[in-house]
Amino acid sequence: MNKLLSTLAIGLVAVTLQAPSFAADDAKADAKAHKEMAKGDYKATKEKADARESAAKEECSKLSGAEESACKDRAKAHAKQTKANAKAHYDDAKADSKAMK
Repeated sequence: MNKLLSTLAIGLVAVTLQAPSFAADDAKADAKAHKEMAKGDYKATKEKADARESAAKEECSKLSGAEESACKDRAKAHAKQTKANAKAHYDDAKADSKAMK
């Protein structure tokens, strides 16, 4: 009986000591998954922004003169801001992943 209790106690101590290690591994895996997901989101957002910018510029070409130019500038600025926001999110995810290493 004593041997059984000793074995259980030793096992419990061993598991308790390894628990933080498992938690750290899980956190690293989560950070890596978040980084990969953010990378995919960034690429998809960038492609969508390019497509929307192109479509908007095509619509702008139906206008004339200064209106056309202003419309194209707004489309370009919106696409640029969308890409910058997606890049910032991706950079944050990369930094989080790097911090977990």
